[in-house]
Amino acid sequence: MDSLITAFDHQKGTPAVQTAKEIFRFLDEDDFTDGPVEIISGSSADSVKALTWYWASEWYYDAQRYDDALSYAGKALDASHKRGLEEVACDCSNVLSIAYFRKSDYRRSLEYARQTLEAARRLEDESRIAYSLNTLAGICLASKQSSEGIKYITEAILICEKQKDSLKLAVRCGMAAELYHSLGEDDKSLEYSRRAYDINKAMGLKDKAAIRLSQMAAAQIALGQFEDARTSLLEALPELEKVGNLQSWAISCNQLGDISLKDRDTNNAIRYYRDALEVFRSKGDAYNMSHSHLGLSKALSSEDPAAAMEHLTEYTHIKDSIYDSEMNRGLNEYNARYRNEQLSSERDFHLHGKRRILAGGIIATALLAVAVWFLLRKNKSAKEALEDLSCKLENAKKKPVSRTKLVGSDVTERFKEEIRRQIEGGGSIDLQEVADKLCTTRANLNRQIKSQTGGSSSALVSEVRIDIAKKILLSDRDTPISDVASACGIEDISYFISLFKKSTGLTPKQWRDTHTAA
Repeated sequence: MDSLITAFDHQKGTPAVQTAKEIFRFLDEDDFTDGPVEIISGSSADSVKALTWYWASEWYYDAQRYDDALSYAGKALDASHKRGLEEVACDCSNVLSIAYFRKSDYRRSLEYARQTLEAARRLEDESRIAYSLNTLAGICLASKQSSEGIKYITEAILICEKQKDSLKLAVRCGMAAELYHSLGEDDKSLEYSRRAYDINKAMGLKDKAAIRLSQMAAAQIALGQFEDARTSLLEALPELEKVGNLQSWAISCNQLGDISLKDRDTNNAIRYYRDALEVFRSKGDAYNMSHSHLGLSKALSSEDPAAAMEHLTEYTHIKDSIYDSEMNRGLNEYNARYRNEQLSSERDFHLHGKRRILAGGIIATALLAVAVWFLLRKNKSAKEALEDLSCKLENAKKKPVSRTKLVGSDVTERFKEEIRRQIEGGGSIDLQEVADKLCTTRANLNRQIKSQTGGSSSALVSEVRIDIAKKILLSDRDTPISDVASACGIEDISYFISLFKKSTGLTPKQWRDTHTAA
């Protein structure tokens, strides 16, 4: 992304458009978008800049490079205002809001969050209204104004219920659980976190369900339901570790340390606190480090008083440095929540299937296109689990009972077979079709592939393309490289050569010459 966006920043006209398309292709291949972002022919330079810089800001935010995210979101916002692109401007304001929040700049975060909500209401776009309300609720939580946050999140929940958007409803319920927990109303907190858990579990989203279990545990501990909390956390830990959500995993370890300490099980308490402290040190998370240090000072007090005193000193030092004002205290406490997703999940609105279509001079057409897209997509996530179940039931009727379940490498190989069939059939890559063939959802398929190969589904697609290319290159030395690229489903020869060289270290011609030499 760095080299592409730098090149784009220094280009104009056709070269800039071509680089923008390469950026969108990169995002598509990286599974960052649910399909290539499109630029309609004839779009103005400012429109192309707005679109490209906006997506760059989303990518940098996801990479936790918040300064870069702020820079590009700000430039995209200015370009959007020049062309009157209200929807893109609204989304840019949202990125600015959540990025400033991560930078602990509460004032600017609140300013852009309110701009986002005002723009969403002007657009009468309920999806945008809901995610901006959720962001505002998060800011209220951070600034010790949870009662105000309840007002925002209640409206957001009503919108999700009206739209029957289960995935986002779970996010809103999770935020409600956090707000009620901060107010000490843990019966309600447990109610909302359990509702969010039930939704995520029904949809087969185990990683999200694990986060909800962490939320449930926070309320259960506050209510004195320690065994229930321990059960929730022990169920959540392996799933959080499996998906690499070490932040939530470590916070859960801190909680288990607290429970073990209450039970006078100092050995386990020490183990949990130390595991958590290692993660928080690597992330520079001062607030949660202070929790681990305090826990270790208590757990080690009898066994190793000197070490206990060192941890207590560290705790005091950190506490003094991060609590320099009531506002900073609120922000740090919010960062300590189990759910990093509470604000970053708002990007789901953009990152799962959103395609911005900008047309200079025909804004009405673009708005209509976006509206149609939302109608088609808004319930996709909620339907996936039901479609998955229906598919399995149909197969159960048609297949023998002794049918072997696809696991591990079987899933990977079947995936590659289906992709090869699509490419050789001359069609476009359709990952949803592949998921349907394998009787699963795209999200579950991506997770299985990640678990088995360590890479993304897009990486496997590229692998299949390269395999096809190699066979053609070996079988016929006279086939033009452009034809080889086309046979692999890639029309841009420069992109094909770049992809091939990235995989093999050689250009297609060099590889063919090397492998067909006498």
